[in-house]
Amino acid sequence: MQISEKHLMVNVKADIRERLLLVAIKLFSEKGVEAVSMRAINTAAGTKNKSAVHYHFGNKAGILKAIFEWVGKQVELAVQDLWVQIEQRGDKNEMSVQELMLVLYAPLILVQQIPLRGNDIFKLLSKLLLDSNEETKFANDLFQSHLLAVYERVAQQLPEKNKEHLRFQLIHSVFGFIAGTAILDSKILIDIKNARIEDNQEMLFAFIDFASGGICNTQASQGQIDLGFWANYFSKHAVLFG
Repeated sequence: MQISEKHLMVNVKADIRERLLLVAIKLFSEKGVEAVSMRAINTAAGTKNKSAVHYHFGNKAGILKAIFEWVGKQVELAVQDLWVQIEQRGDKNEMSVQELMLVLYAPLILVQQIPLRGNDIFKLLSKLLLDSNEETKFANDLFQSHLLAVYERVAQQLPEKNKEHLRFQLIHSVFGFIAGTAILDSKILIDIKNARIEDNQEMLFAFIDFASGGICNTQASQGQIDLGFWANYFSKHAVLFG
């Protein structure tokens, strides 16, 4: 069944390849990659050629590769401009960890602002985080060099920080940013006395405070936790996880 143009938010006059991509993003974000067939993308896009998806992309891996290449092109110039402006700053080597976290999330913020598809791309990224198939590499490669550049600058700012811990915290803060953004409009959010922050900028800085707080901590948590208490607790209730 063809899905309405209003639901898909795709211009029927758009280039057929781009139309197929935008439809695939929408369907993948709603149902997951595995649940969407090549035929379903063709049908939803309303293409006359039933083999259009196969012709343009070959298979699902080809579609995902094309999706993230398209996403990268949407924000590439803006990300490049960010690094140019950072290099031109007189205090580029003295940026706070908090500001470097904003640098880290900047490409994701730009992706979220892509017209018509920003929210869908975040939902797709969030779904892919749960998958372990080879196709997820296309999402992982999207901002790999950007993440590495931020890591190197944060490492310079925190020379005493365990580098393995830093890499782990940075990548998981990105995962948290993606997943959190993807479910902002969800009705299944766990709420603590109306914890939702309506102002997007305030919410962003609250998350930066959360992430940078852990990253700036150079002391291993083991020394601040009663390991005996927790070992006894989890050994007692291990049956729950067996």
